[in-house]
Amino acid sequence: MTLSDLIKTGESETVEFKEKFDEQTIESAVAFANTKGGIIFIGVSDKNNIKGIKVGKETLNQWTKQFSQSTDPHIIPEPENIKINGVAVNYAKFGRLVEKI
Repeated sequence: MTLSDLIKTGESETVEFKEKFDEQTIESAVAFANTKGGIIFIGVSDKNNIKGIKVGKETLNQWTKQFSQSTDPHIIPEPENIKINGVAVNYAKFGRLVEKI
């Protein structure tokens, strides 16, 4: 299944949509890390609407640092910018942690 297909399918136990990066994004990442893992799309609304978000490498690095500093054990994602239907969005995969947060 492609990333575009995941957005069309909607949110699930392993897929979450956020219009922006905030504390709720970190909370969702912790939930994924404590269960099956998952993918968070930033720039997509809860109703599967691709709103878009344009961020540079520095912002992605800041987000990674926020994930790491806000969690113990540390969650260190590798967020990526992608285009879906010509609109820039961001996504990050989170694996399941052995030790729960």
